Amino acid sequence: MKESKFMKKMLFMGDSNETYEFLKYAQKKGFYTIVTDYFEPQHSTAKLLANAYWMISTGELDQLEQKCKEENIWAVISGSSDFNIEMSIRLCKRIGLPCFCTENVWIASKDKELFKRLCREAGAPTPDDFEISSILNIQEVSKVKFPVVVKPVDMCANAGVSFCFNKEELIRAYRYAESLSNKDKIIVERMLHGIEFCSYYILAEGEAAFLTLCVRIPQSGQPSFCYSMNTTINNFTEQYLEEMDSPVKEVLKRIGCGEGVACVQCIWDNDGHFYAFEMCYCPETSLLIAPLRHVCPFDTIQWQFECAIGKKHLKSQLPSDLWRDFQGHANSYILFSRTDGVISEIKGLEAFDSFSNVELRVRVHVGDCIQKYYPLGNILFYTDSYEQTCKIIEQINENIQIKNTLGENVIIYFNNMESLNSLHNKNIN
Repeated sequence: MKESKFMKKMLFMGDSNETYEFLKYAQKKGFYTIVTDYFEPQHSTAKLLANAYWMISTGELDQLEQKCKEENIWAVISGSSDFNIEMSIRLCKRIGLPCFCTENVWIASKDKELFKRLCREAGAPTPDDFEISSILNIQEVSKVKFPVVVKPVDMCANAGVSFCFNKEELIRAYRYAESLSNKDKIIVERMLHGIEFCSYYILAEGEAAFLTLCVRIPQSGQPSFCYSMNTTINNFTEQYLEEMDSPVKEVLKRIGCGEGVACVQCIWDNDGHFYAFEMCYCPETSLLIAPLRHVCPFDTIQWQFECAIGKKHLKSQLPSDLWRDFQGHANSYILFSRTDGVISEIKGLEAFDSFSNVELRVRVHVGDCIQKYYPLGNILFYTDSYEQTCKIIEQINENIQIKNTLGENVIIYFNNMESLNSLHNKNIN
């Protein structure tokens, strides 16, 4: 698409899983798309798709402000990157463009301590906290009941998070979280033992509508942050709505979430109840929003795009609260790396060329350097049945390979079918 003086230009801040979806939608709507960050285009899926790109870091706001004015940028949007969202909010304020929230609301939405306090006030259970100061005195540490989770109050995407089983690990984890945080407070909370869920809410005029509940399942024997399988397959929606929905909606309102999409992370503990522990005022990073459109009569990508161009949604446009699980299933299979190295070969993608319900989002290229547990890409698919979901997982494992220069297939494959089946039948021991 060649640039026309009549075309509206949209700037995309950085490249993330969601950026690709927003780009496709914007181009379908006739926008001229531009991606900016410091990555070379051959290492950026979004830049390869966009109509144009800038080699300007998303943190260079002075330079971006000037360039946006010169190019007559009409709207700015970002994916799920915390940093890029914050820079987008600041840039929009500078150049007078609409944005889904203010900087103050964005900062409040990332404050885990504030979120937990508001949850308790509203009646949503949260993990118990242990008050620990930065001096880490013996009296405080001796009161901690292990195991615990240690994390900064102002970081997302598992940054700075540690799991501790004794006081030595606690002290190291506390100092590590301090080194990443801009806040004095570090959270030390009871470690929950159960299943992690993410609930999606659609927002308009300060009101929230519950859309769906998805589960995040790691592969057995791998770190808990490697959520290989993200799916709407579960039979917990009714319990979530009963225990968590009303108080969570109140929390979102108190924080100031007025437009767009929010996700709340919670764990169904082994005691049989849900506990909320943090939220994201943006699409959740598993990219489940893409296949979700095919099993749910609501398009979150369209909704967020409209927020970015300044369309104000009305409460009457919110979807009806989901009261049961969908008949079909939306799934995001994240391919994590089991080792580091340099990518030498990617094979097997062609096996899914004829699958209309499967989208491949491999984000690495031959020659890329990767680290252990690096997310290599997403396989997005929607199905009519649990059995069909299991079959596609099996086909992914049989066909797709990503090798390093040592000839090693680096993919961590998901085959934790026992957990998936337990969720399908709600047979949790």
